[in-house]
Amino acid sequence: MLLKIDGECVAFAIGQKVGTDTFDVVFEKAAHQVRGAYNMINKLFAAYARCAYPEVAYINRENDLDIPGLRQAKESYRPALMLRKYKAELR
Repeated sequence: MLLKIDGECVAFAIGQKVGTDTFDVVFEKAAHQVRGAYNMINKLFAAYARCAYPEVAYINRENDLDIPGLRQAKESYRPALMLRKYKAELR
């Protein structure tokens, strides 16, 4: 999905349906200088997922990469659950 203002792309999102009841937002990016661009692409993409896949009950927002702003944004949507992350090292 692309979000344009006056013909210029200010945000985009990529995602896919996974399983029977989940839509996975793989990637979102927006121009930081455009206030509300992240909020709008998020809202529009969620609306698209609900419309295109009425059976979807969950939207997976993917990993917040331990970036405080991303985690805060993710938590503001009142998630049904957040899975614990793990790291593996080869020794």
